[in-house]
Amino acid sequence: MDTQYILNRLALKQPLIENCQQLFAPVRPFIMGSESEYGVGQGLDGELVLDMACLPQVLFNGGEAYHDCGHLEYASPEVSNPAALVAYYEAGKVFCHREKFSHRLICNNNDWEGNTFAAHENYFTTLPRSQWHKLVPVLIARTVFAGVGWQTNTGFHISQRALFISEVISESTTQRRGIINTRREPLGQVAGYDRLHIICGDATMSELATFMRFGIVALALELLEENAFPNIQYDLDWAVSDFHQISAQLYDWWLKGVSRHSKDALAVLNSIVSRAKELFAGRDFITDVLLVVLADTIARLGREPRELVGRVDWVTKLHLLETFIGGIDGDITEWLKSQDMAYHDLNPEVGLYWFLCDEAELSLRMERLLSNAVIEYAVSEPPRDTRANARGQIAKLLKSTHRLMAGGMWIHITVSSYHPLANRDMLDVDAPTPNPFYPYPEVVKQVRKKLGGM
Repeated sequence: MDTQYILNRLALKQPLIENCQQLFAPVRPFIMGSESEYGVGQGLDGELVLDMACLPQVLFNGGEAYHDCGHLEYASPEVSNPAALVAYYEAGKVFCHREKFSHRLICNNNDWEGNTFAAHENYFTTLPRSQWHKLVPVLIARTVFAGVGWQTNTGFHISQRALFISEVISESTTQRRGIINTRREPLGQVAGYDRLHIICGDATMSELATFMRFGIVALALELLEENAFPNIQYDLDWAVSDFHQISAQLYDWWLKGVSRHSKDALAVLNSIVSRAKELFAGRDFITDVLLVVLADTIARLGREPRELVGRVDWVTKLHLLETFIGGIDGDITEWLKSQDMAYHDLNPEVGLYWFLCDEAELSLRMERLLSNAVIEYAVSEPPRDTRANARGQIAKLLKSTHRLMAGGMWIHITVSSYHPLANRDMLDVDAPTPNPFYPYPEVVKQVRKKLGGM
């Protein structure tokens, strides 16, 4: 793939992937998924408004929508590469807005009242838990392109999530949150694999930012698995401080915890991209696009971050807010915070991000990884190359029946129906699906047979 061709399409705001076939052809599949906690609207009484009667749902795309701790949560289906991840992450925004689970849905990380909600990441990896800490400098450094920006009472931060992280390593997701989360919930049973659950990232809106957010971690994990990771010595005692400090800086990001490598966050990221390019360049289309986008983004951040308006969320948001306040006098902090939230509104009629995708002048418009057609495909069709395919196909089969598929059962597909004579639900199908890499066509066939040949 020609580097200049990729960059030219981005400059013209043309999508890099226009055919859904391109989402399912990685040479080296790497299972990953996302969990998005969407803020919901409030009623006149101040209570949160969420249509609980429609939840939980197993979706046609193999993902799930459910209620969790006062939020609407969308769990994407398992996918095999970062581009497919973006497609199904975006599909969650589109689907949940269309279903009107609440009159307002917000894809961000805080409410300015001390509450935070997450944009979780999941990676199925062979890297032993004893080595997960090697990802810490990567997760901190990627904030420079994966932060969504946050207008606070005291100024602008490039990350919404960083200040809510208080530990380096932690099992908790709601208290004393860690950069590395060690909760044991594998959701798969393949010899040698474990599930890495990351909770420290921002809820990216930009397709390219999401691509890089997941892509840099996938590359780092693959390098670590192959014992090819750059020699970055990092003192974990600095981790939380470094994370907070980077979030507060618009330029010149340093990792004080680095001892045997450049302390420049961009140099840390560049060393990973350079090593990945040596080993993985040319193996498939998605990897090549990822390497080009990462290298170009890191170079522009080092030269002038404002060149990344339309690609990096925090840069784009900051530019918008500075444009809005030009010539305005007085304290407009609360108004700026409302515009910050409007950037994350999932309603295309009012959300600032959606305006930047479709209607803004070319220089302000968001760069696109995916065409609208690819995202629409991901709303209604499951990935073809993971076990989510079986869940999605079965959800479609069950649509017009009285049978139900249990949610939250990633390693099992369970279908039940109500039997009047017994006056209770009875199990129709209970099939194990332990391998995320396998689409389980035989389970789909089993359910179809149970339904009488539909």
